[in-house]
Amino acid sequence: MRWIAALLASNAVAVHPNFRSTDPSSLEAVLAGHFLGRSPGATDYLNSDEFKAASANDPAGASLLAASIAATTLGTVPQGIKELERLVSKGTDTAITTCAALIASTALMDLDDVESALRVLRKALDLTAQAPGDGLLRAVLLQGIAHRTWDAGEVGTAEAEEALRNLDHFVPSTVPTFEVSRRVAGGSHAILAEIEDLIRDACHSYAVAASPDMGARVERIAVERPTIYKQVELRAGGSLGDMQDRSLLASLEGSRNSITWRNERGDEAVVHALYVFEFAGHPQARYYRQLAGVVRGLMALGDGERWLLRESLRLLRHAGARKHVDALLRRLDYYGPLEVLKEETYQVAQQCTRIGQLDECNLRVLAVGAACLDPVLAKELLARLMAVRHVAPVQRGFGWQSHGTRIETLWPAIFAVAASAERLDEAAVTFIEDLSHTPSADLDPSYARSFPQRSKLADETLVAFAAWAESTQSAELPESAQAARDLAGHPLVPPLPTNPSLGEIRRTLNAALAAEGWPSNADLGAMEPVLRDKMDQIRSSASNGTFTFGGVSAAALAVVAAEFGANLWTEIAAFILDPAVARQDKTGALHRLSRAGEKVPADLIKTLRDQARDLLEGHSTFRESPLDPFPEGLQVLGSLRLASDGDLLVLLSQLLGSGEDGARYEGAQVARQWAMSGMSEPWLEVLLISLSHSADDEVKGVAMNALCHLDSGGDGLTEAAELRALQLLHGDGSLVPRQVLNGLKDGPRRLSAATERRIEHMAAQHVHREVRDLARTVLATNRDNRA
Repeated sequence: MRWIAALLASNAVAVHPNFRSTDPSSLEAVLAGHFLGRSPGATDYLNSDEFKAASANDPAGASLLAASIAATTLGTVPQGIKELERLVSKGTDTAITTCAALIASTALMDLDDVESALRVLRKALDLTAQAPGDGLLRAVLLQGIAHRTWDAGEVGTAEAEEALRNLDHFVPSTVPTFEVSRRVAGGSHAILAEIEDLIRDACHSYAVAASPDMGARVERIAVERPTIYKQVELRAGGSLGDMQDRSLLASLEGSRNSITWRNERGDEAVVHALYVFEFAGHPQARYYRQLAGVVRGLMALGDGERWLLRESLRLLRHAGARKHVDALLRRLDYYGPLEVLKEETYQVAQQCTRIGQLDECNLRVLAVGAACLDPVLAKELLARLMAVRHVAPVQRGFGWQSHGTRIETLWPAIFAVAASAERLDEAAVTFIEDLSHTPSADLDPSYARSFPQRSKLADETLVAFAAWAESTQSAELPESAQAARDLAGHPLVPPLPTNPSLGEIRRTLNAALAAEGWPSNADLGAMEPVLRDKMDQIRSSASNGTFTFGGVSAAALAVVAAEFGANLWTEIAAFILDPAVARQDKTGALHRLSRAGEKVPADLIKTLRDQARDLLEGHSTFRESPLDPFPEGLQVLGSLRLASDGDLLVLLSQLLGSGEDGARYEGAQVARQWAMSGMSEPWLEVLLISLSHSADDEVKGVAMNALCHLDSGGDGLTEAAELRALQLLHGDGSLVPRQVLNGLKDGPRRLSAATERRIEHMAAQHVHREVRDLARTVLATNRDNRA
């Protein structure tokens, strides 16, 4: 039983740091220290004479220790699992068999191999006797099976109930005593009683988690937690506090490395708590998966270690932490390392074969990481996803998921995988079939939000969407029908009524922009009074200190309508120059105005030039950035040439050097818009090259994209811009390469031989499919430019 205590009550067995010089090590003590994070030299111990002597006396125990260390150490996990499974198959000692099964199942779940994890636990259970003394071992294994069954997307309440029955026959005092750490009071029988309490708590907590009874949950909150539960949580909390203190000191002292103290990374206590709850089959393990994932993610961002990033993603998706998973996936996709995203996507694609494993987090991984899959695996995965698209979501306790949410998670994953499998059009046709057989009109909004991207579909598929939108089958799905029309490029836009809403005006204007057409004079006439009145209302409210948030921007619509010929330029000028109006109400209009170019009438240009300072100011309301100068106003100032080069340089430098969050990114966006408007001054290129060396990849990508749009007056980029583009095309992540490639694609310039060779390499071998596709487009554009 000392082996079980080493896993579930590690402090009672491990040598305490204060007694290292006097307490002899034992196999069980080294194993306990390993999971406590106190044995950084565990591998050295395996090579010592002391271990050789212990192996001669206890070969099974020595094998368990060596295999356990291997199964929980980066780089040796498969070998360790194999040895642990061999120990389980031998079944020579029930305690060693149980420990080997618990550790192997945990390591196998780290690989998402739930089938093997359940198999090894059941094998150990079959080999464990029904004797009263083994009741604790059987209970641990049964609760472990329940725990892994939950991870598989099912419910194992029967095993949890049987575990409780086994505990009813367990009497700690009948178990032979064993040696415990000198700092532990009460002896081994007290330790076994505490372990029993922990497993009971795991069984009861599991039953509550699987039940929809809110009353039972409330009652469970008031139950006092077992001693081991409280001990590991207290140690983990203290460790996090120490880590936070060291992080603060590191920031104040300017040294990131000072977070490492002695020989510890800082996450040992949190990971130990996770191991204890995993071995006990306790639902609290899911909370510690998330906590360990957050801690390791923070450590990875500081140290840059790839394995920590992958561990963070795995732990967060196993915890079901959807927001954290989304954020980390975006980070890996945009900024890299893409190899981490690729490895984790492959693991999910190959190992998560049960329907219950295809939960929201794993589907999100597939939706983002599918761009890193090879076509063969993508085709296999696509077939599996297609087969489960009508399976009802798993419902367990309060962890339910609506059918609509399932649609919005599953179909983006299907489309992403289909694109990598070169089967996107086939998937889109299946999507149309599902629309035709939708069981409930309530699912209409979910399907409407799940449509694929138009740019990736063949013309015949777009025709199929248009045909479905006009069929009788779409009658009960109006939102999906409109989405299909928009996708096909045939939006249904009825004439505007006399007093249209902002939503109706937006739909009409968007349809005109998409079709490169022109709204009718009647429609423009219907828009004018509505947009004029709405802007007047906003100005009047702002003058009284009243502001609203969100919604359609009336001023932005007014700019678009004015570009089409509506008589609104005077009102637009008054609106964007009004200092009382909130910046958020002006932003959309200023974005459109900075792109309007020659469409802006001369008298408006004069008005804006005379009151240019008012463009750079504006009232900042709740949660708005108080950047000075106002970035969107500065965009207009340069794009419409409302100020001298000297003033523009000073203002942009002021924004870039303000130190406010997001200031450099907004400054890069301003410079990009100036470049796209035709500005070609040398000082702008110097600023952009400087920004392209930013530590922030988003700033770097926008700056390089702007450099590609900057008019050099020749056939290609300047030498400095060309060199920087070539350097950034070697970067990790997808964001910066895509920004550079998009800039090269849109610019009418020929590529240098070196840049063309690099893009050819990316088109053939880049990890990310979208980067490969974009590189091929750039090469085709370059060939056209040469011709």
